[in-house]
Amino acid sequence: MKRSVFVIIFILPVLLKGQITIDEGILPKVNDVYNTFIDDMPEVNLGRQGTDQEWDFSTLNSGLIYQTTMLPPDPVLIFNALDYDFFIHSGNKIYRLFKRQGDELYEVAIQRPHPLNSDFIVFAKYESPKLVAYGPLSYRSEKTDRSNIFFYMPGNQIPQLIQKKLPITADSLRLKVSEVRDFRVDASGTLFLPYDRFDVLRQEITSRTTTSLEIYSAGKWSKINDYILDPTGELLGTVTQKSYVFYANEEPLPLASILLNENGSIKNIEVKAPGTIDNYVPANTDEKRLILSPNPTYGDVKLELMNLEPGKYYFEVFNIIGKKLWGDELDINRKLSSTKYNFSFLGKGTYLWAITDAQGVRITTKRLVIVTP
Repeated sequence: MKRSVFVIIFILPVLLKGQITIDEGILPKVNDVYNTFIDDMPEVNLGRQGTDQEWDFSTLNSGLIYQTTMLPPDPVLIFNALDYDFFIHSGNKIYRLFKRQGDELYEVAIQRPHPLNSDFIVFAKYESPKLVAYGPLSYRSEKTDRSNIFFYMPGNQIPQLIQKKLPITADSLRLKVSEVRDFRVDASGTLFLPYDRFDVLRQEITSRTTTSLEIYSAGKWSKINDYILDPTGELLGTVTQKSYVFYANEEPLPLASILLNENGSIKNIEVKAPGTIDNYVPANTDEKRLILSPNPTYGDVKLELMNLEPGKYYFEVFNIIGKKLWGDELDINRKLSSTKYNFSFLGKGTYLWAITDAQGVRITTKRLVIVTP
């Protein structure tokens, strides 16, 4: 009998190794503040499925820290009559509304520029709310969610370019966005971030989003052929996307989120930033930001340009008296552009770096300090 007890006591810790349970404390609540940075040039290993895994994200960094606040219901806003717990203002006139139901958090409505006309602001309530997160989580737990939302537009707001492509004159139109999301906790282990280590569960999320267009004419809604309006398939049709989210106990919201490209490679990683950083950028800002970090540096730096107008720019490095030592041409075509460089060849010292637009106008000039390892 004693031997049997010994065997049970000996084996039990082995069986329990790597078994992590994440409680519902991961769900955000009103007035929570979430600080993150995005690395869109990550040099990390995605890792495998299974228990007792390790993910080393300690090399990830950014000089831009995004601050998002879960704001309480605001009676001034047009959606004040809707039942929701908090909202997020995520930039470009986008407001997302959330409601907690038990141990599940749903997105229930959104206000945003219409996908077909950015000058027309549309408010839409989900017919089937969209599941965002839930708890508790354990290894191999699964859940499937389906959501639907319509974005309406009156006929007088339909751009002429689109109206001309329609087979009939539309009194109004609507985009239907249907999404199926499969959640599956596929791995557990240890996540190393630049500032700490955490015991985590990794949740795989696969989403299949179908966007279709319907027009209202002669008193009825009719679906039109996607090819008429969208021959390249960039807007209408079905898109499948995969991401991975890392959760840890006593850490509201994810520690890290990985978005994958269609080929399965990492597109970008959003990481929770340490609370000691004070260079915050509100998530809804349209302000220009030009950051070179870290600075001082041993040589490796990351240039991040945020909210610059699309076009060509020039990144240059000068010595302290203004002599040009190096330069690079940049082609900016998105909200955030990131590029990595190694300036160890310049040697220890203080330099100047500058960004100039295509017209030769100097946007910024700042110091760059290179130190010896």
